[in-house]
Amino acid sequence: MEQLTPIEANRRIASLDILRGFALLGILMVNMIYFNTPIVYYYVIGEIPWESPLDRWAYYGIQLLAEGKFYTMFSFLFGVGFVIFMERAQEKHKKAGLLFARRLFFLLLFGLIHAFFFWYGDILIMYALIGFLLLAFFNRKPKTMLVWAITLLILSIVIMGLLFIASMAYANMDMAEYNAQNQMFLAQMYEQIESSYFAYSEGSYADIMQQRITDLSFVFTYAIFGVPMILPMFLMGAYVGKRKIISNVSVNLGLIKKIWLWSLIFGLPMTIMKVYSQAQASFELITVYNFTNQVGMVIGDPALSIFYMTSILLLLQKETWQRLLRPFASVGRMALSNYILQTLICTTIFYSYGLGMYGNVGPAVGILIAIAIYITQVKLSVIWFNKYKYGPLEWIWRWLTYGNVIRQK
Repeated sequence: MEQLTPIEANRRIASLDILRGFALLGILMVNMIYFNTPIVYYYVIGEIPWESPLDRWAYYGIQLLAEGKFYTMFSFLFGVGFVIFMERAQEKHKKAGLLFARRLFFLLLFGLIHAFFFWYGDILIMYALIGFLLLAFFNRKPKTMLVWAITLLILSIVIMGLLFIASMAYANMDMAEYNAQNQMFLAQMYEQIESSYFAYSEGSYADIMQQRITDLSFVFTYAIFGVPMILPMFLMGAYVGKRKIISNVSVNLGLIKKIWLWSLIFGLPMTIMKVYSQAQASFELITVYNFTNQVGMVIGDPALSIFYMTSILLLLQKETWQRLLRPFASVGRMALSNYILQTLICTTIFYSYGLGMYGNVGPAVGILIAIAIYITQVKLSVIWFNKYKYGPLEWIWRWLTYGNVIRQK
């Protein structure tokens, strides 16, 4: 009987690892705010908790250039990786789909542990659950994947439009009742903000655990506004993986340059509209700003994400940039381990069982901390791969997926 084995390290596509490494830097920049403040509740009430002009500029810079761009980038790369995994698994095994399902199951397990015991902002759970839907598309033509991706993005805009119409009708029926409910809702949000500051900065681990579960349930309630981005980006990535665009960049340079230009043309203005609309939007009642925020998110975030990726692919055609960007590859090769490591480091810095700096670091200093953490991760990743083939969690993940111990050296 043939033994199940993972993809050898020497068969990896270097540009994909560089893109993953770059995505992890952006994710850390964005997540730094979530690690340090109850920003999810501030979003809902439309407030920003920083008075310093520098912090406000840093915050809006992150919103414009990073928020929503890097988890969509990772979603895209997940789709590319899905195709590579399935195609290479089929070279050796007949049950590639079952193997990928096992891989997703253990990713879900990692996500649940991460979310419940360390940080509520986990993305692995969503990736694992939505990832099962990818299996239905593997044998479809690349064009079919692309059509589905675009259709789902448009559908999310249509749904938000219908919610806007329904919400306006509700508000016009009884404004007095709406205002009463709104005041009650705002009081609940302020209560959660106060509770978060206490639990994470001063509370015991039990207090933190209780608050984390509350935050997790709240985030999943509003996750419906972000979920429509994940599956379409999975499918776009799968489309690119099927077309072998990233693995054959030199052959597809003309196409990549066109995508680079149009993604910038669409991405930047749509993202500006999104950031402005987000500042004006109300999450208690769907308004026109919620609608324009959704349009900006659905178009702007993927477009700028694609602009970043195509920029890197074009830069990698130059030897100088290959040398400069190579450190990102080591981080990207152990993306799961580094993603979890970011949580461990940041919660230790900000939570009461560590340095207890929760609520005391603004976005400007947060950016500097994120850069310092990432540089450390680059150095640790390079050192690790001088001795081992796979990252620590990647090795465990492969062991669980394939059912046998994988050689590390």
